Amino acid sequence: MNGRRMPGVACPHCGGSGTVPPDTMGQRIRALRVQAGWKQSELAAKTGLISEKNLGCIEQGSNQNPPLAALRALAKALGVTVGYLVDGENFPDPLA
Repeated sequence: MNGRRMPGVACPHCGGSGTVPPDTMGQRIRALRVQAGWKQSELAAKTGLISEKNLGCIEQGSNQNPPLAALRALAKALGVTVGYLVDGENFPDPLA
């Protein structure tokens, strides 16, 4: 994982004064959702494919293999790539 920063995710290495990318797909989805100011129900509705309950399972890590169509819909709604959601590649630049 690279050291680029993302708003809303506290950094355990700098006493909470900075931020780092989340480590899991669920953490990345949750961080982006919170950053956007959305509830789970709002993001689920934006995808048109997954329920609030399924989104909660993805964020908590109990569903680590959602269908590709769901990942594509989440990525589109959150403005990132599927690759970023799955493994953190192409970390979104908060300054862009």
